[in-house]
This record gives sequence, structure tokens and C-alpha cells, in this order.
Amino acid sequence: MRSFCAITGLVVIGLMACVEASVRAGPYQIMYLWNAYCIEVETYGHGNTWTAQNCNQGKANPCDFDEFIKHIEMARNKPGWTGSTGVGTAKDLDVIQTAENLKTLGYSSTIDPAKLSPSSFTKQDQPTLGRLLQDSFDAIQQAKTDILKVSGKSYANIADFVYNAGESLDVCIDMRRADQADALIKDYKAGMATYGFTDKDVAYKSPKPTLPNGGDFDEIDVEATIKKNPNLTEAWKKFIRDYVSNYDQLAGAPLKHTTAIIDLQKIRDGIWGSFSCF
Repeated sequence: MRSFCAITGLVVIGLMACVEASVRAGPYQIMYLWNAYCIEVETYGHGNTWTAQNCNQGKANPCDFDEFIKHIEMARNKPGWTGSTGVGTAKDLDVIQTAENLKTLGYSSTIDPAKLSPSSFTKQDQPTLGRLLQDSFDAIQQAKTDILKVSGKSYANIADFVYNAGESLDVCIDMRRADQADALIKDYKAGMATYGFTDKDVAYKSPKPTLPNGGDFDEIDVEATIKKNPNLTEAWKKFIRDYVSNYDQLAGAPLKHTTAIIDLQKIRDGIWGSFSCF
């Protein structure tokens, strides 16, 4: 329990929002893009895709999974990822198992827009996540129609990949929400420490929210936190409630993360919305 000083100047000093990359979600975004690539290859053939069009350029076969993820990885000052997932030439990959394996293997999951969609982006472009994934979504939607025009093929040839793409985004959204909860906790504790608030003064929801990969995450329980600190003034209580409930709209990293989640939901809903039509 803490006895807090007056909150004069709190709005001025504020609680700063740290920049939080989506640690959990990155590999699931990769899985979405991989399945988009497989859909396009199946429909249009190697070298005729929008997604990773230049992957294995000049070679007889399209990229396998390892070649694909290395191709679209953002170049850094150090060499890119050189590991192996061990999946070989398999295409229909288990979404959660493969994504979690990428985390374990240390793949960065940082996408190079110019390599992912060379027809849309240059090396100088820095698109939002929604814009980055939009080309692949458009290609998926178009392929659902165009596959019916390919001799000897039907929607069944891409159905599993479409399902996997939708599942990838389902999990990706859950993971981003968990990352946002992590960022909120980090920012909240850093800001409140200025006023003598410690880790022991924060209460979390119990049981913990769970994730599709079997993991869980912490989420602030606002009312339990307030109850844990009975000396809080009404002004403090209001501030805590407002800060936690409005965190998603804070300028900077929180709002950008929220926008990314909304963009993912729109794309996900578009995939599932038409999936039932086939």
C-alpha cells in the first residue's frame, strides 16, 4: 500500500509510452504471408506472384519455406538469419507449431517491404502493417476466383492455404493484444514509480488470459489494483481507470499498435467472410 502525494502536474509529467514491437505476433504474420505465397504459386505459377515475386528468381522451383522467410527478411548491418526450420519442401504447415519454432530458432520476423511486394514498395518505403499485408490479401481474394479458371484445378487446391492464412491472423491478433497488455504494464509501472508506486501495488487478472499457443499473459486488473491501495484519493482512482481504459488511444506506440490490430481484423474478416462461400 502507498500513500500518494497530490497529483498536481501529473498530466504534464504524464506516463510515457515505450516503443514495443510485437514480439509474439511477428512469426504469425510470417505464416500468413507464407500461405498467401503458396496460394499465388498454386494459382499463377512460380514467378507470377505479387507476394515475394522475386523469390528464387531464375530457378525452376518456387521458394520453400526457409528460402521464403530468408528472402523477405529485412537486411540489417549483420548477416541475415541462416538457420533451418527443418520443414523442407512441405507447404501445408501447422501454423502454431511452425510459428513457435521460428521464435525458438531466433528468426527476426522483420519484413522488408520491397522484397515482400516489389511491385508496390521500394527500399525507402515504410508502410503500416495493414498496408504491408494488403497486397497479399488482395492476391488471396483474386486467387479464389482465378483458380477456377485454371485447367484441372479448383478451390480445393488452395482451400487449406486460405484456412491457414485466416488462422494465422486469428492467432496474430491475439498475440498483438497480449503484446499491448505487456506494453501497458511496462508504461504504467514506469510512470507510477515516480509517485512511489511499486510492483507490489499492481494487481493482475486471475486466472491469466490464455493464448492459442498454450501460453498466457498478465493483464492489469484495475479495480483490484485500486482495492489493493485503500489510501488512493478519488482523483487517483479516476486517473488509474482512465489511463488503463484509454491506453490504446495514446499517441505513439500504443495507438500504432491498436491501428495494427484493427487492420489485421479487417483483413482476417475478409478472408473468413469469403471462406464460407466456397
